[in-house]
Amino acid sequence: MTECQADADKFTAKDQNLARKDTIEVCMDILNRIKDVGTEVNSQTEQTRERLYYLTYNATIMTFKLC
Repeated sequence: MTECQADADKFTAKDQNLARKDTIEVCMDILNRIKDVGTEVNSQTEQTRERLYYLTYNATIMTFKLC
């Protein structure tokens, strides 16, 4: 997740309005990576998911921010 946040900050710094096609493509890649993390977390046991709640929380925030 940290890498996703760093990439989002890096690649949207010069295009805050997300107007350029290449910026949107990077954002879509980041969103797909976030989705993959969520899928992995959801495939874990209930105990493990509870311990990793912060990943779901951070993924939700990052998704809303990019959308």
